Amino acid sequence: MIEVTELSVNSGGHCLLDRINIEVNHGEVMGLIGPSGAGKSTLLKAIAGLIIPDEGCIRLNRQTVSSSKTMVSPDKRKVAMVFQTLALWPHMTVQKHLEFVMAGHRCRQPNQRDEQINAILEKFHLAGYKNRLPSELSGGEQQRLAIARALAPEPDYLLLDEPSSNLDTVLKEELLELLNDLKTKIEITMIYVTHSIREALLLSDRISVIRQGKITEQFQRTDQWNMESIIKTLREK
Repeated sequence: MIEVTELSVNSGGHCLLDRINIEVNHGEVMGLIGPSGAGKSTLLKAIAGLIIPDEGCIRLNRQTVSSSKTMVSPDKRKVAMVFQTLALWPHMTVQKHLEFVMAGHRCRQPNQRDEQINAILEKFHLAGYKNRLPSELSGGEQQRLAIARALAPEPDYLLLDEPSSNLDTVLKEELLELLNDLKTKIEITMIYVTHSIREALLLSDRISVIRQGKITEQFQRTDQWNMESIIKTLREK
């Protein structure tokens, strides 16, 4: 569970997040929608521990990881983040990406680690690309590698910052199918940042709207989304 309470972040005299309050339950996917500069990426980075908030509290699985008295380092939070730019390491092969993030994780025997890596590569349809560099992969393959790398250490939380923004229509559909498959097969809590109402509706259990650093609306999935209300809210200036 992710709990964000009265969270504020300021930078250079500008308020990036203004007393944000959200909860994301275990195994839930929250879609986060808002215009550019609204604070979406800042919120993800605060949850991941990549920036230090000025006020407020962040709790993961009921444990405080960020407050006026506590700042748990990113590597201790069991949070994985997929950046919009993917941030793949250009000098590392597909396999080396996974080996690096799995170093010291769970299994200590090389053969066990190799088995885990092979299983992950199979799951993400990258088994035939283990010796390729990111520059030798297609856009969709790079995207799958970024998500595979994020999930390899078995995090409890996955944060995705507009992961489909640089993909064409076909690859976006493949990405959504992959994420929906992950949603049903593993119990991982996700926040999915997107500009696409359709993507948020297809993937999310809940949608939060952020504007000028504030959460202005939240919508919960029931039998079906209240499309008219959501679209009206998102189009308001």
